[in-house]
Amino acid sequence: LPVVESTQIDLGDNGEIPELVVRIKDLHIGNTSYGKWNFNLASDSKGLNFKHLDASINGLMITSEPGLVWNLNSNETRFSGEVKAQDIADVLPLWGYVPTVDAKEVSVLADVRWFGNPLEIQLLDLIGSAKLQARDGRFVDIESGGGAVRILSLINFNAIAKRLRGDFSDVTGKGIAFDNLEAELGFNNGILSFVDTLKLRGTGSSFEVDGTIDLDSGRLDNEMIVTLPVTKSLPWYGLYLALANPIAGAGVLVGERVLRKP
Repeated sequence: LPVVESTQIDLGDNGEIPELVVRIKDLHIGNTSYGKWNFNLASDSKGLNFKHLDASINGLMITSEPGLVWNLNSNETRFSGEVKAQDIADVLPLWGYVPTVDAKEVSVLADVRWFGNPLEIQLLDLIGSAKLQARDGRFVDIESGGGAVRILSLINFNAIAKRLRGDFSDVTGKGIAFDNLEAELGFNNGILSFVDTLKLRGTGSSFEVDGTIDLDSGRLDNEMIVTLPVTKSLPWYGLYLALANPIAGAGVLVGERVLRKP
């Protein structure tokens, strides 16, 4: 395949772009940087296919063997591949998000489509599915703002824990840490759904979430299961049971005092 080092490409007799190996060290459109791109570019009667895609954009590493397909007839783009990031708290500000979550490694396997060209991707316009995994992370308690900041703060485990009546400072004092997070997500024009329960595991605590999130309005329709460690939060739980069921509550409080040693 020819290697093109200039911005001028000779079209074939039928006006189609010949299959090319494209290597871009730093792509700029106006004042916006779109990073480093490597792919094979092919065209057919429907549109353009960016095969063997390998790109690095603002801390995101994007790979796809099938590639990214831009259907020129319907002006629709489809992506099937993996997006990875390390130290996500450093990456999020590069995309205009407040770093409400930190993690050493995040991986998303996605099969999504949207209307428009490949660079017109918007979270609210996605249709498709994705599998999310993250490890060695923490949800940081930062006051949410508007727009994109609000979207990333929808599942704020610190805020949810604080809304529960009681003392969870031992869990949320420095943000909720997790060893592993995994979820299977569905996207449908601004509605994010948990196709498979989001599972967050930490030392002694865990969260499970299902339901849907309206990414535009921020409306939540979810069910959550919270498992907390047997620490300072247990006296609160015992007090709650004492009010609802004095005998059971007394038993929990006595048992916690006996087993107080961590």
